[in-house]
Amino acid sequence: MSVMKRFAFALCIVSVGACASSSAEKSSGPAPVATVNPDFKVDATKAQLGGEVWRQKACFVCHTVGVIKGDTRGTAPDLLGVTERREIDWVKKFLLNTTDMIESDPIAHSLYERYNFQKMPNMRLTPDQADNLTHYLQQLTTQRRGA
Repeated sequence: MSVMKRFAFALCIVSVGACASSSAEKSSGPAPVATVNPDFKVDATKAQLGGEVWRQKACFVCHTVGVIKGDTRGTAPDLLGVTERREIDWVKKFLLNTTDMIESDPIAHSLYERYNFQKMPNMRLTPDQADNLTHYLQQLTTQRRGA
């Protein structure tokens, strides 16, 4: 082999080895989830209370949390990762006053259109209940992802 071919071959081997080791390093452990709320931490007590609200208000009748099969879409959005896609204050405002949000917020209005103009009923939540639900939804998201 010529010197140039040996050099090119050696460079190729080094490059492949570097790529192999860096991809192995990248695949160790779950990938971090992008979130618009990087400082949001689940409070276990609030999450437990939020779970009670979820059951009492029967949110599960319309919403799923990461259990949609195929392209099937329910009557309302799947809420897996909602506290990562939307700011916490947005989620709380939507829970507390869906009608105002649909009228004033383009994301809420888009969801309203996407789900056949079905508006979430006023669940008559208190601010504390809305806060607790955000903790519950994030806790459930984390559990469903197995992280």
